[in-house]
Amino acid sequence: MRIEYENQSTFFISRFRDGDTVEGFLQCRCCRGVSRDTVRLLKLESWELTSGDRARAITTADQLSNHFRGKTGLLSTRTIRRDRYGRILADIIINDKSLALSIVEMGLGWWGVGEPEPEQLRSGT
Repeated sequence: MRIEYENQSTFFISRFRDGDTVEGFLQCRCCRGVSRDTVRLLKLESWELTSGDRARAITTADQLSNHFRGKTGLLSTRTIRRDRYGRILADIIINDKSLALSIVEMGLGWWGVGEPEPEQLRSGT
């Protein structure tokens, strides 16, 4: 199965705030304009900065930032939706692989409520 991404907006990763929130630059698909933005990765959970495990959240964010900083992917969403904090709700597809799936495989996050089956996120399966 191939991952479908209709939005085609490009996201350049600069850093992770925690294990499920990514900061970077969004390039608009129509005008090619670039703006600073934040993505909350859908269906992924990780340690939060506001939780009792703040140290683990900071370590996770540092590890993910070091691994993914400078990478570029496509937003996997039909339309840009935002949560109450103004973050885009989407996954980011890098080299035909879900960023959320990569984080789970690295052991730095886990599936939240309504999680997809991993084969739905893998390319070519």
